Amino acid sequence: SPGALIARITGARKGALYDGLYDDGTCATLLASMQEERTVPMRRGVVQARNVDLTPEGAPADTLAPIARAMSDQSNTSVFFGRRLVMKMFRRLEPGPNPDVELGEFLTRSGFTRVPALVGSISYVPGPKGPGLHDKKNRASATGL
Repeated sequence: SPGALIARITGARKGALYDGLYDDGTCATLLASMQEERTVPMRRGVVQARNVDLTPEGAPADTLAPIARAMSDQSNTSVFFGRRLVMKMFRRLEPGPNPDVELGEFLTRSGFTRVPALVGSISYVPGPKGPGLHDKKNRASATGL
């Protein structure tokens, strides 16, 4: 896809940098990260995946294909897993909880049925060299499912 190319790399080591959301394997890995609640250490923090209610019964593996993408805008990209799940990746991260994720979590907990339930999220939490590792005010939510 033409939208997947971010930059061309020139010089001695030629190549291309592309958006991983256009790769089905990357999208499947992000989904699995939420299902398994993976934590990935980074140089200056951690990426934490949460499983809010992503159960095999609610999202059977055989219903999560094909993987498709909506046209991305400047602030997010939506990835569809069959007709069961939509993963919304936010491209502009700011310190603090993401309002879309917070609102989705609140509505899901409250039993509100007129919007899709939030079943998982992935957030970046800065480490000791940045704001406090466990300071929820500085958490940047990257995606909601």
